[in-house]
Amino acid sequence: MELVVFNDDESNLIFKCLAEVEKRNNSEAAERIKNNINALIELARAISQYPSILKKSNLFGEEQSAETLIEMLCQQEDIDQTMHIPTKAMLGKGFLVAKINFFRMIEFIASRTPELRDESVMIHEDITAIIFTIMSEDVFLSIIEDKKLPETIRNRAAFLLANIWEYRLNYNVKDFAPILNSIWEGRKKLIPVFGTLLGTSELMMMSFDIDKKWLEFLNDKSDDKEVFQALEEFLFTLTFEELENLRKKMTELRLTSVKKEEIQNITGKKQMYAEFNHSDTREMYRFFRDRKHNAHFRQRAEIPGPKKTIEEYIMCHILNSDEWQ
Repeated sequence: MELVVFNDDESNLIFKCLAEVEKRNNSEAAERIKNNINALIELARAISQYPSILKKSNLFGEEQSAETLIEMLCQQEDIDQTMHIPTKAMLGKGFLVAKINFFRMIEFIASRTPELRDESVMIHEDITAIIFTIMSEDVFLSIIEDKKLPETIRNRAAFLLANIWEYRLNYNVKDFAPILNSIWEGRKKLIPVFGTLLGTSELMMMSFDIDKKWLEFLNDKSDDKEVFQALEEFLFTLTFEELENLRKKMTELRLTSVKKEEIQNITGKKQMYAEFNHSDTREMYRFFRDRKHNAHFRQRAEIPGPKKTIEEYIMCHILNSDEWQ
């Protein structure tokens, strides 16, 4: 497969930015751009030299293939994952992080250059796509590590994860898990209203442009309490425990609705999940990571609340659907 470091759109954006800084005789910025491009090319070349994760190979009688990788991933404890993940996969994730950092530098330059303001918006979209791809990898790892799930679901998640590792230089989350990309794009644009804390207006606003599988999932899981709790965390940027406390305080104070700026005064505590906005999608990754950690803690401690993130719930639902039979 041809080595791909930047797609055509990314290459055009980088070229425009480089041409503009050179036009302005900003030699330091131009050099940094060129050095980063060369470093990413070398990293991509190193990744491409490692054996395919999906193809069969035989080393001294021991067969390695996508099937043996999937079997290994599903058998290992989560604490052992790092030492068993293929080198190509580990380097690939590092490549994506390096690419994010490079594009953030390009975005910084473009946002401060009047001639490149439109390009800065497009660069931000590229950064978002990469971050969503990294998040999708974490979703599949979480599903694989959950030994309470049926083996078929975990195997299918491992299959998708292996494909992300193999093709991450060429594709992104839109190719591997379009539903995840869809709900993250919807949530990124959402500004929670709070109000009565029913989440109806938030859900309607977020679901407007999302894949129809999302609505099918919500309909199928309408009676699943933990799925609804995970959805509330996702919509309100508050933990299950914070929402329970807030509702209790509202009852005590006889409040029928609440505004965002009132929450901390009502509960007396700063909220756990960090706020995020359009300017830095990395905060959305942090939001996902924190929800995942809290969900896994509840599962281990066997306490009330969602035991998975809403992303994990919907992917488990899809991986158990007829299209995977």
